[in-house]
Amino acid sequence: MSAPARVRALAEARVDVGGEWFVGLTDLLGVAPSDARFAALLRPDEWRAARLFDGESDAATLSERARRELGLAIDAAAIAALAGRLSDALLLDDARSRAALDREWSAYRALAERPAVGPGRDYPADAFELRLLIGGMVADDWDLPPPESCVGAWTCEAGLRVARALHARTWAALRHFTGSFQRVLVLAPLRAGFAAPWIALDKPLATPLGAVAADPELVGVFGAPSDETGLAARSSPVLERQALFLRVLMRDRPAAFVLARPPSDGRESERLDQRIGRALALPGTLLVVAADLAREHLALPGPDVVPRTDRSPARLGGPRGAERDQLIVTHAEVDRARADDREAVDALTRIDGARLDALRVAEPSAYRAASLGLLASVARALASTHPHGRGSLLGYAQASERGTLVAGASVLIH
Repeated sequence: MSAPARVRALAEARVDVGGEWFVGLTDLLGVAPSDARFAALLRPDEWRAARLFDGESDAATLSERARRELGLAIDAAAIAALAGRLSDALLLDDARSRAALDREWSAYRALAERPAVGPGRDYPADAFELRLLIGGMVADDWDLPPPESCVGAWTCEAGLRVARALHARTWAALRHFTGSFQRVLVLAPLRAGFAAPWIALDKPLATPLGAVAADPELVGVFGAPSDETGLAARSSPVLERQALFLRVLMRDRPAAFVLARPPSDGRESERLDQRIGRALALPGTLLVVAADLAREHLALPGPDVVPRTDRSPARLGGPRGAERDQLIVTHAEVDRARADDREAVDALTRIDGARLDALRVAEPSAYRAASLGLLASVARALASTHPHGRGSLLGYAQASERGTLVAGASVLIH
């Protein structure tokens, strides 16, 4: 077999299947053929071996490297089989996936609008039912006192039903300012290691309630995507969820929808800070940041899955490494994780970018680090454009859906 190609940039999550840990891989470009929650499930040792694929070393060499560098006993035949599985799933950077990406990218660029991906999956497909859902959520907190001022808000990524309370509280506060803004900047973390520091949507975003127009000035700050990584904006349900609220509450306001990855060094951090600052300096820009603090996949259906009770220990991801693959986290440790959330929320309400960045650097979870990295850039940009700004906590929640534990907050920035 020829040398296995590198694994494409993918989002990864720890998944408990019947008491055994796996790594769930998600293709954020939406090309991998899968109707399941993940494009592939690999054992931790398989994933560690797959990350050695460099496009130059053959299976025998990779087997030796896995033994020498990782302490893994995986032979050349297993390496070749693993590479075949990942290639079949279009998860390797090889000729098959590149051809698929080229086809998808060409087809997408020819569209006048970014098509909706959530109807019937993430939210109701019927426009009337969807409008009732969105309107009802905001009505849950309709009596929320109007804040004195507003620059924007930090809200959640999770689905409308699992994080209903946080979505409701955020947009019940923002609806008081529907006439105060000319345009909206929606930011969310880019949860895979793409080379591009950010990916902006440069066309209208369609929803069953109508399309949200692209704001040319805001999009111009970040620039249009130049290659197939722009498919991440096409496939993101997180951006689309915010578009639904915009269509109901600010239906004529154009927007820029941007995914941004955590900066890898000071230079990238400065570039992202500058872009966000330039966007916020445009007259009438409302900022909406959608970023959960935690998303842990606790269980997937399996032959030996035993329903958990409230008193059962929860399995949560920890620092990367084989020694933590089987870690069981107790309720006391879950409480400590909740304390970490409080620290992040407190740093944002104080618009303290340095503290958020320090939390990011010390954070072992790639998921939480991505959120903290984006929030740190937002805080630094706000400190520059709105030096007297502060945040007010509207709500914090942990919720679960289909075995996934989600933690997030709603903060009004004013």
